[in-house]
Amino acid sequence: MVVKGDRQVNASDGERWIYGIHPVQQRLRKDPGSMRQILLAAAPSQRRNEIMALAARAGVPVARVGEVELRRRVASDAHQGVAARLAPYRYADLDMVLQGASPLLLVDQMHDPNNLGALIRTAAAAGLAGVILPQRGAVGVTAAVEKAAAGAVNDIPVCRVVNLTRTLQVISKHGYWSVALVPRDAPSIFAVALPEKVVLVLGGEQGLRPLIERTCDLRASIPLLGPIESLNASVAGAVAMYELVRRRAQPPPW
Repeated sequence: MVVKGDRQVNASDGERWIYGIHPVQQRLRKDPGSMRQILLAAAPSQRRNEIMALAARAGVPVARVGEVELRRRVASDAHQGVAARLAPYRYADLDMVLQGASPLLLVDQMHDPNNLGALIRTAAAAGLAGVILPQRGAVGVTAAVEKAAAGAVNDIPVCRVVNLTRTLQVISKHGYWSVALVPRDAPSIFAVALPEKVVLVLGGEQGLRPLIERTCDLRASIPLLGPIESLNASVAGAVAMYELVRRRAQPPPW
């Protein structure tokens, strides 16, 4: 499959392409069995040679191709001379994600693959139990998302659900309280009392849908002290995720 923006186009039999040095390296290290073929730019480089060595150890076929062929495969100039043909992405099961004791991240209506990739990367870095996405009305895990996440989709479970409102109700039965991160008119995330088990609920670039916000147990915001009306969705999510980490750590890690 090739990727155009946040859309995916099937190549054959549900296969897909990812691109970029970090995403391909991480996939080789974490899940080489999902890889069907790797394409490398004809011009050699140290990092592409490292990928070739990893692929040889994992038994993944490698072909050298030109830049034009790489761009044709992935529909992007950001391939860094590396692309890989994979089996379809395997989303995690919600029940498996809920077995973790650390906070979860639920993302509502995220359309920008760069924002979603950045959020997934931060969630993995912060040690969250998983990321939950809606099946409709938002981007899923595409090649552009994997590139923005620098391969972190291999480091944290990502699941996709049909109905976010119903999912919040299911999550609450597992002892989680849902906290809607909103831009204003809510207590500061740094001061609001938070329970032990939290699902942090983020809106997309246009914010949370009203029904999702009303379903949440608590609302919180990030104080804006300068002449700025709002933060980028992935930045706001990163700030909030690390506040959850800080609250849970005894003693704090910093």
